[in-house]
Amino acid sequence: MKLTLNLNCTQSDSYRKLEEWIENIADKYNLSSTYHSSVLILLDEIFRLGQERHQSLIIHASTGEEGMSFEVVATDETNVETTAQFRDDEYLMQLLSDLCSRHGFQDNNLFFGLASEAFPINKSLQRQVQLKNYFKGNIEIEVGHDTISEH
Repeated sequence: MKLTLNLNCTQSDSYRKLEEWIENIADKYNLSSTYHSSVLILLDEIFRLGQERHQSLIIHASTGEEGMSFEVVATDETNVETTAQFRDDEYLMQLLSDLCSRHGFQDNNLFFGLASEAFPINKSLQRQVQLKNYFKGNIEIEVGHDTISEH
């Protein structure tokens, strides 16, 4: 599943939209605070660069066996793709190296991914199934205990 956000970095409510989008991803996939913070730090820096350069951003997020992946496309005011300019920002390149398990440029788009060990997709899916079963009356949960018994 791919989640997409389109932002014009020069609009006043753009950063709020970015934060909401990141929060929705964190809620949807039950991200740990460390994983969530890494995503927020990286996208915050990309947004800041987009603001400085009067860019619009298209950010795609997707999940897979390797964890979560993000792809960023930046365009200028005339709709010319300018993503390659991110390569010149030493701070962003250092953040990507420090926080990501993989990153680079592909087809002029910036991509980065965070390792799956920090991304609890299996645990998240397991919790969704358990919650559905709970509401169907198929499992019982004892208060104060971590054990779940299934019927």
